[in-house]
Amino acid sequence: MTGPTGTTRPTDKAVHAWSLDGTLGHPRVPGPDGSGTVTRAAGALDLLDLPAELARRGYRAVQLAHFQLPTRDASYLEELRAALESSGIVLDAFLVDDGDLVHPTDADLHERWISDLLDDALTLGAHHARVGAGRSAPTPELLAASAR
Repeated sequence: MTGPTGTTRPTDKAVHAWSLDGTLGHPRVPGPDGSGTVTRAAGALDLLDLPAELARRGYRAVQLAHFQLPTRDASYLEELRAALESSGIVLDAFLVDDGDLVHPTDADLHERWISDLLDDALTLGAHHARVGAGRSAPTPELLAASAR
């Protein structure tokens, strides 16, 4: 299943899950190079339960960041999409908040990782996706490379 789910109006209540970081247990996942581990504080609200909780509180849309996904397994992504749909919550945007498309040595690795996350956004039914394109200092060479 691909493509956006649901619709919203400008007056619908929405929330960026970053504002719920503590509620979700300060989740973090490995970056583009695979370093790091999945972490989430004990007693946190499970991301699969978030859509129903948002709907219960009158929200209609949410924005999620990549690091809030405890796994990128296809079955989990489909389960999260189903939770969003059954709760009537629109995934307004999926945010890729890591990666460096102009990394001096690993740009291709970062590009593949970001591309895979954009595929996850499609699987989740996100209406939009946002990529933070880099962390490197803006040298003339890297600015030129960023246009590719």
